[in-house]
Order: sequence, then structure tokens, then C-alpha cells
Amino acid sequence: MSQLNYFNTKEYAQQLRKDLKVFSRFSEYITALSQSTNVTESLGMLEGILSFDSHESEMLRMDNRFWYATTHWVSVVFAQLMKSTSTLDINVLMPQGQKTTILHFKEWSNAEFRFVKAPLAAGGFYLEEDTYNLRVAYWDIYQKRFYIDTTELAMLMQSNAAQLAGVKTLLQFQQHLFLIGHQLEQLGYDTDIHYLNVNNAERLEMRQLDLTTEVFDSLFIQAAHSGFVLRLLSDDQNEGAYIDFEDGRLSIIHERDQEGHSHWYYDLTHLTPDTTFFTLIQVFPFLGKWYNDWQNQVGINDHREVFTTV
Repeated sequence: MSQLNYFNTKEYAQQLRKDLKVFSRFSEYITALSQSTNVTESLGMLEGILSFDSHESEMLRMDNRFWYATTHWVSVVFAQLMKSTSTLDINVLMPQGQKTTILHFKEWSNAEFRFVKAPLAAGGFYLEEDTYNLRVAYWDIYQKRFYIDTTELAMLMQSNAAQLAGVKTLLQFQQHLFLIGHQLEQLGYDTDIHYLNVNNAERLEMRQLDLTTEVFDSLFIQAAHSGFVLRLLSDDQNEGAYIDFEDGRLSIIHERDQEGHSHWYYDLTHLTPDTTFFTLIQVFPFLGKWYNDWQNQVGINDHREVFTTV
């Protein structure tokens, strides 16, 4: 005869109450998020949702039909943030029969975005364009970091989807990212968004020191083939080169540090109100090609440590 054990109703009831409290806490986070109109509160609820572990419950489990990944809730709060900074029409969609959450911007109808988990070494989440699998931004809710991937954003700005959308739509998209970053910055986040600011597009630092003349010879040739002239810049304050466009002037300047190394920067001046560095890359293909060809040298310096761990 097999061994018989007594059924302890009291222990069963105690464990059931513990499990119900686990899911009750999760329910409170979701309810509060659904009713929240405050950014700080929404971010707090998101932290609670992300920290929820259903395995704390020993007896109860949520049916897979009603379980959504952490990226879903990150998308929901991101959409709330974007709506709070502008009148942009953004929707959180789920393709039929899938659990993938898509962010769809009405103004950019031929592009779709989604959040994916970043590698453990980076933590946080990447915002990616779904068709091209190009990262736009990095968001770490726990460590309070929000960064732009300047490499893949530049590639996205030159994609067919971007060309079809047009300059105005792409500028609006950049400005919404900038406003979200600015809002998070006010809440104590470390951000890196200044290169999306149309009101301050100066001193955008390049990645590599001591650039060779080959880099600028390449730009000179490609600009000339497109009818533009790369001119030497030498005044009391700056040394380098510049190109004049109808939308403003792009200067490439350098400064030497105490060890004699040259630090190189982009300066955008005399800009029209609808111009960023990435706008120039979109509008002038020769500039975009040069930027892509020499990405590791002349790419805008960003937080590569969270983007190069893939």
C-alpha cells in the first residue's frame, strides 16, 4: 500500500491566500496604469509590472492567452509618454494570432516599431523599426537611461520607408523622440538626445580621434560629384571644413586636447527650423553615403556600450 499523507486544509488555504496576493498586486499595477494620466505614476506602475514574477505563485498560473510579455507593457507606457508630449496619433496594435506588440504612428503609416529586450549585458529594451530591424533607441527603466542609436537611426533615415514618408514626417518623429527624452531627463534619467534638438545642433562629437585626410578627401569627392563644395574653415575660433546647403551650414571642426589629439565635431548653423543632422543625411544622399562608409570614424558619438553587446 502506498504511503498516505494527511491533507492540511489550513496550509492549503494559507498558500492560496499568498498566491492570490501575488496576482492581486499585479492587478493593482495594471489597473493603476490603465487609469493613469501622470507620467511619473505610469513609470512607477511599469516598474512594478516588470518586477512581477508569476513564479512567486505556487498554486495559481495565468492562462497563456492572457499573459503578455514585458515588452508589451513597455510599449503601452511608451505610447502614453509620446501622447503626453504631443498630439501625435500613436496606437498599440497586436497582429491577429500573434503576441507581438506593434507601435504604429499614424503620421508614418509605412513603418512599424516594437520593443525587444536588450542583451543582459546591456539591460533594458531596444525600440526597433520592425521591417528593417533597425534600432532607434534604448530604454532602461530600472537604471533610468534613455539613449539614441545614432548608427541605426541614420540607416533608418535613408531607408525606403523614410524616403516615402518624407522630410516633415521624419522630422516630427525625431522631435517626438527628443521630447520623450527631455521629459525623462526631467525625471532624473540619463539621456543622450541633443543631436535631435533643432534648436541646438552644435558640437556633435565624432567617435574617433585624429581622423586621417582620407576621410575628408572622400567627402570632398562625393560632395563635388553632387554639385557641392567642401571648403576650408579657418578663423579665430575653429579649424576644419564646411559645406553650405539651402537648409544651413554643416561645419566639421576639430580641437586639440592637451595630449595633442584632435577631437572632431559637427556643427550645424544657420539652420531652417526643420533641419537636424539626420535630416541632412536623408535629403542629401552623398552625405549619407559618406557617413555610412566611415561610420566607425565619423559616426556621432553615442553610448555604444549598450548597442554593441548584441
